[in-house]
Amino acid sequence: MYTPGAILMWMAFLFGLASTAFYAMSLRDATWRRAARQAFGLMTLAVIIASALLMYLLVTHDYRVFYVTAYSDNTLPLNYLISTFWAGQEGSFLLWIFWGAVLGLPLMRFSRHYESRVMIFYNLTVLSLIMLLVKQNPFRFHQGLTVGMIPMDGQGLNPLLQNPWMVIHPPVMFLGYAAAAVPFAFALAALWMRKYEEWTKAALPWALLSLFTLGAAIMLGGYWSYETLGWGGYWGWDPVENASFVPWLFTAALVHGLLLQRGRHRFTKTNLILAISGYMFVVYATFLTRSGVLANFSVHSFVDLGITGWLVFNMIFFSVISIALLAWRWREIPGKEGTEPFFSRTIFLVVGIILLAAIGLMVILGTSSPLITRLWMTKPAQVGPDFYNRVGLPLAIALGLLLGVVPFLRWEGAAEGLKRRMAGVLGVTAVLTGVAFALGVHRPSAIVYTAAVSFAIVANLWWAAAKVAQGKWRGAGAYLSHAGVAIMLLAFLTTGWFDHSEKIRLTQNKPTKVLGYTLTFQGVEKPTPQARDAMVVRVTTPRGKNFVLKPRMWVNAKTNQLVANPDIKNFLTSDLYLAPVEYQPAKEAPVSGRLTLTKGKAVAFRDWKLTFEGFDLSKQNAVPGALTVGVVVTLERPGEKPVRLEPSVISTDEGAQAVAVKIPGTAAGTIRLSGMNASAGIVQVELLGLGGGVARQAVLHRGETLSYKGYEITFNDFDMKGFDPKQGKIDFGMSFTVRNDGRTVELEPRVKMGSPVGPVEIPGSGGLTLDIGKIDAENGAVQVLLFDPKLAPQPLKPPSLVIDVATKPLISLVWVGTLVTLFGILMALFLRRRDIASIPVED
Repeated sequence: MYTPGAILMWMAFLFGLASTAFYAMSLRDATWRRAARQAFGLMTLAVIIASALLMYLLVTHDYRVFYVTAYSDNTLPLNYLISTFWAGQEGSFLLWIFWGAVLGLPLMRFSRHYESRVMIFYNLTVLSLIMLLVKQNPFRFHQGLTVGMIPMDGQGLNPLLQNPWMVIHPPVMFLGYAAAAVPFAFALAALWMRKYEEWTKAALPWALLSLFTLGAAIMLGGYWSYETLGWGGYWGWDPVENASFVPWLFTAALVHGLLLQRGRHRFTKTNLILAISGYMFVVYATFLTRSGVLANFSVHSFVDLGITGWLVFNMIFFSVISIALLAWRWREIPGKEGTEPFFSRTIFLVVGIILLAAIGLMVILGTSSPLITRLWMTKPAQVGPDFYNRVGLPLAIALGLLLGVVPFLRWEGAAEGLKRRMAGVLGVTAVLTGVAFALGVHRPSAIVYTAAVSFAIVANLWWAAAKVAQGKWRGAGAYLSHAGVAIMLLAFLTTGWFDHSEKIRLTQNKPTKVLGYTLTFQGVEKPTPQARDAMVVRVTTPRGKNFVLKPRMWVNAKTNQLVANPDIKNFLTSDLYLAPVEYQPAKEAPVSGRLTLTKGKAVAFRDWKLTFEGFDLSKQNAVPGALTVGVVVTLERPGEKPVRLEPSVISTDEGAQAVAVKIPGTAAGTIRLSGMNASAGIVQVELLGLGGGVARQAVLHRGETLSYKGYEITFNDFDMKGFDPKQGKIDFGMSFTVRNDGRTVELEPRVKMGSPVGPVEIPGSGGLTLDIGKIDAENGAVQVLLFDPKLAPQPLKPPSLVIDVATKPLISLVWVGTLVTLFGILMALFLRRRDIASIPVED
């Protein structure tokens, strides 16, 4: 265990306990409140230092720590190295604790006379997380490793998480989780103190903060999924996605409930339940995604690290406290009957709250299906997206209609000029629905859906514009948020029902038409050995415009995991989405000959002569992060000037890659390095694409024979003359007998300095040559390669790329709608920031 880190986690836990105890004591003696605040400050300081320490261990590559080894490595750039902090369970919990501790500082100041009771409950939420890290400490060392066994490199960050959005998304999401605990604490404090009205003023800004940050996190995660995972969507109803969506829905319901209570002084019980439910669903979702119970049903879910029992304890603990306080105070919580007509803002807000809660319950029910079905099925089942789409469609239509009607209503009834304004909005809605019908929206359910969300968009933008025109721009926040939600609902229709996709195979340099575009695969781009392979696809639009997309596909060297990232072209009305599925490299030209070249000595190949002139180190740093070694070979051909050829090899930490060069004057001939012995001045080269090639290859033991075109080639034995390892002589030969038409020839290819000298031609065979591959002296076997210069050339198959091509109509509305929603929430947060000042400081 890394002692400083372990001590800091225990200090944070003990100071948190002390703060909670001192706040409890301050209920009888207010002088203890100062000590409680100081203890909380010390807990926060311990958490901040622990977080900084873990970040330091990650940045400095201290691989003694298991967490550092598991999620980082030496090659990560700084931004992704920082994001490894929250790549695993322990680090993400520490990030959550960090935000919880930091938010507690302003909470102490602004909770007014609720402070002692609010901080007791809030401290318990933070302590429940710290307790997990005391059990599963992020600072633990590798078990059983001595100093000499400490890894030199880590396992690295999951390549799918090496994305700029993953540097931002988790911190924003955990800020939202931490903020969700504040309305929860205020609700329990209000029950304890029997103060059922004032708490809404204090809780509303925090609820808006949680609503904003969770919404931003959902958008960031959706965009990461869209541009990284390659399946073409931004939302897959995965349990981890739902873990942030359900609390967001209940927090949205709470915000509207708090506004309703402040405006009508009713629905107190509803808001207390919503405030408690919002945080309890955070706790429950944490159990689902962190305990390992959904490990087989989620691409994001963490495996069980032995904290499942603690997660269950947290759920039970907070559930018991919440239910007990509600039951204790239930009968005395004030409730009033309303006299508002059905068409009033009051009634429609209540319906909206019910709808949001219903959607949240539907999502959490679907997410929990593996646990529920486990009660009667041996193999638990998971519901698919069809369940959410089928059940959610009528709820979404109802929500759209509700969002459209509410702006025309007041607390006690309809607004003035209802008919005139409603007629204008309905007219624009009818036009938009007609346009959608003309563009292909013909399914009855889709028409109703389009009309409902269009009505909501037009109505809320209309009223937002009216507020701005009146100079009441701060009052436009709610309308903007509702318009943003409706815009997102419209985008769900266009991207979910009307996108088109097709899987095709693109052959290199062969234009192919798909979905109205002409795509030409131009090859693989890899500017450096460390770069990820980019599949270069030239796209021609129906209007003749050209651009290039570069989806990426590569194998992660540490995990041997195939990773594919799409590339996207954004247009005003749609996106073109290319996601690579499979890359088939070109079939390599057959080897026409293998030669062993000694520096300064010419070696014959057919009627050519090749001479190894020496090594070329002038370009050794030409490729960043790699060593490039070239060789100079002079090629002489009858009647032609000598040609200088410079094949090379590029060496990286992942291995060596031979770079072939073209042989001038040939159709497809190339030469490449296959081996080298720098101290002996020997290189091995392969000539490819010159016709002929390996006609037969086999492993022969002593006495075994290889047959080809009437030739019988028998391996006799090794000739160990000149073999003396003590004197550094690694020279020996291999004896072969070749029979053909009653003639017998003895051949003896040799190995000098550990490398085969080169192929040996069979006399009178018309160019057949015998070469040696691998040698197994212990078992008396050699690999024999028989080259035939007259071997018929094989047609080469060009490289190809299998790719998913999709068009995403109006997908930009998803991001526009989200941004509009968040901007509206931010306006509301700014408007309500001073509400807390009206709450008394002392009881």
